[in-house]
Amino acid sequence: MDADIYMFNPGLPPDQSGFEAEACSAAEPLSAKRIHEQLAAAGVTHFVTVPDTHQRTVMEVVVQNEKIRFITACTEDEAVCIAAGLYIGGARPIVSIQNTGVLASVNALRGIGVDGRLPLPLLVGQYGIDLSRPESMNDSTAVRLLEPSLNILGIPTVRLSEAQHLDDLGERIRQCWALDRPTAFVVVAPTKD
Repeated sequence: MDADIYMFNPGLPPDQSGFEAEACSAAEPLSAKRIHEQLAAAGVTHFVTVPDTHQRTVMEVVVQNEKIRFITACTEDEAVCIAAGLYIGGARPIVSIQNTGVLASVNALRGIGVDGRLPLPLLVGQYGIDLSRPESMNDSTAVRLLEPSLNILGIPTVRLSEAQHLDDLGERIRQCWALDRPTAFVVVAPTKD
């Protein structure tokens, strides 16, 4: 397949789509401790998750630290609904799921987050990504479909692929709470200790 071809573009020209046609090899494992520091700095009160391996180290740091309450959900749509209830009750939760979980919870994200106009930050791991290939040309359908699916739903996407992307993560999460919709923070490479 030619590197100039984009997998899917929902009505946007390639230069405006937000999708990268180059390999993800620049993506580096991000520090779980730095992610936790940024979540705490943003005022995140609850970390609602369906456990996954991509962000395992972040979950471990959250569990070890009492600044943010850790909540395990059974399904991704349950995680979205728990976070919505927490937000309505005055808390500042973040939902941590992987790309397959976003696809599994599309109806909850659409109905609760988008149509309900709730500003839910989503920390989304690109589980199964082959970093040597562009995301739009990865073998994993979950990797290929994540950002186009979020785009169709009108959910803004922030890619976290380099350590410097964590510098303003806390501020971006605070900005999410000022919006009337979810925002997805896509963790491209698996996190590290």
